[in-house]
Amino acid sequence: MEQVSLLSNIGIFLDEGGDVLSEEEDDDTFDVKECFTNCQQGFCSVRAIHRRFPITTWLPRYTLADLKGDAIAGVTVALTVIPQGLALAILAGLPQQYGLYTAFMGCFMYVIFGSCKDLTIGPTAIMSIITSEHVLTGGVSYSVLLTFLCGCIQLLMGFLNLGFLINFIPAPVISGFTSAAAITIATTQLKVSLLQTIY
Repeated sequence: MEQVSLLSNIGIFLDEGGDVLSEEEDDDTFDVKECFTNCQQGFCSVRAIHRRFPITTWLPRYTLADLKGDAIAGVTVALTVIPQGLALAILAGLPQQYGLYTAFMGCFMYVIFGSCKDLTIGPTAIMSIITSEHVLTGGVSYSVLLTFLCGCIQLLMGFLNLGFLINFIPAPVISGFTSAAAITIATTQLKVSLLQTIY
């Protein structure tokens, strides 16, 4: 009898001889209410909000000692990121004020959306070189459009949880990309410094 009740839980019914009487069909109909409930639990729950907006987790526990440490860290990072942003704006072929925008705007947004506290946000030399190709073609407006589209793609990838795709990129490819980027950056900087010494 226990065997019959266990099998009936999965939709199989037996007679007294052990022969299968009937097997329930799986219901393949689409239930809108169940789908809506699953989406609500996945995207609108408190846990999901804490995961998408980490500031809601740490801000209620923020203390004055944390503020002191963050102020020291902020000044230290600013002394590094601001000159770097100015130099990378020149490398991208943009006016220097755009380098200042990238130095602090990313940090402001990362306070709300960032999940790693030990990370510096800002422009990189590789991004500047890629952006410079579009700046030469269409000017500053192309770089603003490129920035907007990259942000939209990153938001979409974040909402779809596509971070696992990085696991499919082998280490030699990443190493080769980093080495090629270093050579490209060095030759680009060499060209800029030689032009400045000539003039």
